[in-house]
Amino acid sequence: MSSHNAPERTHVDPDAMDNMDELRAALHRANKQLHALEERLHAIHGSLSAVSAQLARLVIGHMQGHHDFVLRELDGIVKHQVMCVSKSPSEVH
Repeated sequence: MSSHNAPERTHVDPDAMDNMDELRAALHRANKQLHALEERLHAIHGSLSAVSAQLARLVIGHMQGHHDFVLRELDGIVKHQVMCVSKSPSEVH
C-alpha cells in the first residue's frame, strides 16, 4: 500500500553519526515519518470502522429479510464509496 503523502523512509545507523547535529537531524526526520505513519494508521482505522459498520448493517438487514434496505445500503455504498468503475467488475475501485 503506497501513499502519495507518505514521507520517504530512511533508515539511519546512529553509530555511524559523527556529531550531535547529524543525530538531531536524523531524529527530526524519524519523528516526521512516525507522525505521517500515525496519521495514515488513524485514517485506515477510520475506514475499517466505517466498512465494518456498513457490513454489519447489511448482514443484519439480510438476516431480517429487509431486502429493500440491503439494496438501498448497497446503492449508497456504490454512490459514495466507489471512485472508479471500469468495464470489468474485477476492476472496481
